[in-house]
Amino acid sequence: MSLKEFIKSRGLTQKELAQVLGISKASMSRRASGETEVTVKDLSKIYEAYSPLSEEEMKVLLSK
Repeated sequence: MSLKEFIKSRGLTQKELAQVLGISKASMSRRASGETEVTVKDLSKIYEAYSPLSEEEMKVLLSK
């Protein structure tokens, strides 16, 4: 599962997740494509907003 798949599995758009993270849609696109890594701050916000996360989702978010 990739970050893009996480977004899709949660029924989100990149724009919606970008709003949760407080980043631009362009920055979200770079994270989803793997061009830019997800930060610890991003992880914290994702966990806060979408907890509980499955083991597979955590692996995706913590990979790299």
